[in-house]
Amino acid sequence: MGLRAEPSGFLRAALPVAGVGLSWSALSIWLALNGHAPSGPVFVAPRAMYYAAQAVFAPPVLLLQFWVLCGVCGLIAGAKRGDLPLQALSTAFAAPLFFLWLLPDAVAYGVWGFGALTQVVRIAAPATAVVTVLLVARHLKQRLALSLGRAVLAAVGGCVAQAVLGGAVLR
Repeated sequence: MGLRAEPSGFLRAALPVAGVGLSWSALSIWLALNGHAPSGPVFVAPRAMYYAAQAVFAPPVLLLQFWVLCGVCGLIAGAKRGDLPLQALSTAFAAPLFFLWLLPDAVAYGVWGFGALTQVVRIAAPATAVVTVLLVARHLKQRLALSLGRAVLAAVGGCVAQAVLGGAVLR
């Protein structure tokens, strides 16, 4: 699998993801300080304290999601040790998450309040998923010289795997 680069190389590449994690923490603190709780199911903390807890676990969960994305993409793509374009994949994962999901959430919450988040996620979630798959597939195709079909398959596999993990705990 192509993820077996030196750990410092992975962590350095994952800085954009860490930045999104810290931004997600800031939004979570804002929601917690205003007394909000998620409307959907929660698994890792009591509902009333969920956003406060999420402020702590969002960055490591996002880093784990990125690691899963890279691992699954590497397996499906047949990448050799150190072949994955970690920096490019980090940006392909972090940029849509920040600009298409997190930033619209923060703006909607600031302008229209907590109730607007439900409406935003209906657009943000699929838009983020599609753009992430396209960007990841593009980088895999270019950097690993994959066929378009294999690059898309690897991108979809990696994106679905990381989304299952994140979807279980992040709100």
